[in-house]
Amino acid sequence: MPRKTKKETAGREGCAGKNAAAKAGSCVRIAPHGINGTVLSVSGDSVAVVSDNGIRLTVKAKDVLPLKAPKERWPAAGAPPRGSRFDPVLDLHGKTAEEARASLETFLDKALLAGCRELRIIHGKGTGVLKSETIKYLKQNSHVALVIGALPGEGGGGATVAILK
Repeated sequence: MPRKTKKETAGREGCAGKNAAAKAGSCVRIAPHGINGTVLSVSGDSVAVVSDNGIRLTVKAKDVLPLKAPKERWPAAGAPPRGSRFDPVLDLHGKTAEEARASLETFLDKALLAGCRELRIIHGKGTGVLKSETIKYLKQNSHVALVIGALPGEGGGGATVAILK
């Protein structure tokens, strides 16, 4: 079998290549998916990664490219505890409109601190009061760039997706 030239293997080194090895806690890019994340664990040829939006993936080590660690996003005061994760989904089932609004405010604040850009708010279908209040609040919020209905697999008419600026 002929050896591959540098040109043929360029850009495919990933963490399995000569540039760097994937280690737990390192920042990486999952090349085929275009997703950035943090390595949770490495097991043989597999790497478990949590993406920036909280999704956990297991990919081949060759598909993982090392990234420089991001600068600390959190100010010293008010920094979240190490190891805490932000869940980009808020479930408002069973709440009144007032309770839902208070939960939304807190949720958006935490999302902004965590640097999360896409949020899913589950309000259910019901009478439509929570849905209309949720959409109204999100559209009035200066940190929200876009408010759209969720796809059928994400909750359909019972959920709303907010994209932050």
